[in-house]
Amino acid sequence: TDAGDYRKLAAIPLVLVLISLYFITQIELGLEFRGGVLVTLELDREYSGAEISSLIADAGFTEASVRAYELGDLHIAEVEIAHSSEMVGLESSYRSFLDTYDRYSKKQYELLVLKSSNASTPAKEAELESLRQELLSIKDSFSSRYSEVTGRKASLPAGIDALKPAVEAHFSEAMQVYRGGIMSRLQKHISYSSHSFKLISPSLSELFVGKIEWVMLAAAILCSVGVFIMFRDPVPSAAVLIGAACDIIFALGAMGLFG
Repeated sequence: TDAGDYRKLAAIPLVLVLISLYFITQIELGLEFRGGVLVTLELDREYSGAEISSLIADAGFTEASVRAYELGDLHIAEVEIAHSSEMVGLESSYRSFLDTYDRYSKKQYELLVLKSSNASTPAKEAELESLRQELLSIKDSFSSRYSEVTGRKASLPAGIDALKPAVEAHFSEAMQVYRGGIMSRLQKHISYSSHSFKLISPSLSELFVGKIEWVMLAAAILCSVGVFIMFRDPVPSAAVLIGAACDIIFALGAMGLFG
């Protein structure tokens, strides 16, 4: 029957959806989504993209992408470099320290309030001591990561109260050393007159991705509610939503296929 023939045609978009879903996994995420370093160089002479890529690899950056282009009379190269495992570890320890220190400070304040009212505090004191031990453990991890990035020994105070500003200063110093090391290696292999440097931390990219996921979920829910309110019938509403979802999947699949 004609109806049967129309149902058979549904196989075509289903196949396209499956193909698109495969290519979606091939999409290369930008720097904002995965973290890393973007260095923009104003080159002293013209380089081909392949030549710059080779020089970047010679500089020791195996996980890097290059885009070379001309801007008027200027020769520009944009180099995206993935963070080193040492830098990722340091940044993770730093964020973990800040989070734990905030919890320690709040617990310390709660304990002071309870003591001022002569309330029993053994449980709170045990919790505070547990957080203190956790901070000391993270401090050791941070010191080790700091040494890996900078090649220097960390000099952190033993007391908890003076620890936060010291850790922040050490992290800032490590970032400067990390940046200087990248530019020093590039300068040895590529001739350029000026540069700009942009660094996106892994935790910031994770936060960015998380926010996007929540926005997309909220948009999908609001869109679904709006369509159902408009049609007041589940069949055409579902058809509209499925069609919109397929359009998005096809677009994302094309991004993964063509780059």
